[in-house]
Amino acid sequence: MICRLVRLICLGITHLLLPSCGSSLIPVLPTLLVVLSPSLVVLDLSSNDLSFIPAALQRCTALEELNLSGNPLRHLPAWVGGLVSLRMLVVDGCELQNVPQEVSQLTSLHTLCGEQIYRRR
Repeated sequence: MICRLVRLICLGITHLLLPSCGSSLIPVLPTLLVVLSPSLVVLDLSSNDLSFIPAALQRCTALEELNLSGNPLRHLPAWVGGLVSLRMLVVDGCELQNVPQEVSQLTSLHTLCGEQIYRRR
């Protein structure tokens, strides 16, 4: 697996589209994010039953588009505000209880998709 990850780095992967991969993605996702963090620009993790965002994602400072839609996320971590290149954040259909104040630090953010983000009580 490590050899495959090293090859991905050499390829300079900029787009990682992993919608609907399911729970098998969860154990490998942190390592994958660390390896791809220097070049990753677009990340689609939609509909993967993620209840949290791996902390390794904060290393992806070149990230411009992040799709987390359809995951049962209750919280976005405050460090999301450190993803300074983020232009689009998609959290449609998540179960967010709030959006952290740090999102206001994303000065490049021009699109925030949040249809049905708050869980009905």
